[in-house]
Amino acid sequence: MIRARESKSAPVGVVGKVLHILEALDASPSGLQLREIAEQTTVNRSTAYRFVAHLENEGYLLRDEAGPTLSRPN
Repeated sequence: MIRARESKSAPVGVVGKVLHILEALDASPSGLQLREIAEQTTVNRSTAYRFVAHLENEGYLLRDEAGPTLSRPN
């Protein structure tokens, strides 16, 4: 009997959620607040926060100095 090998990569659902966040930000040139990201992507707010924080740390998102608005770098 052949056993399926356990994957050590991120679940596909995670990738889809991150892509939805990036697509929502791409569709909003002025940026979005975390609440708006969660609402538009239907990603749980705490999950969206973790993904957004990681994307920001990696340089994929920028936080607006005037407030908590996030946008993609130019």
